[in-house]
Amino acid sequence: MESDIDIAVIGVKEKDINLTKFENLLEKNIIINFYPSFNKIHKHLRDSILNGILLSGSVDI
Repeated sequence: MESDIDIAVIGVKEKDINLTKFENLLEKNIIINFYPSFNKIHKHLRDSILNGILLSGSVDI
């Protein structure tokens, strides 16, 4: 099964990002989801995000 790359960006205003170069390089679809606040994310999705890899910053729980 081929998986994609999901990126959660929290606390930053949504903007368009051209990911074609990286998708071609990695041969995977990249999906970026923007959230205004970590606390406003549904509990199950929050747990899933916490089980992922933190690329930058920190998470207060």
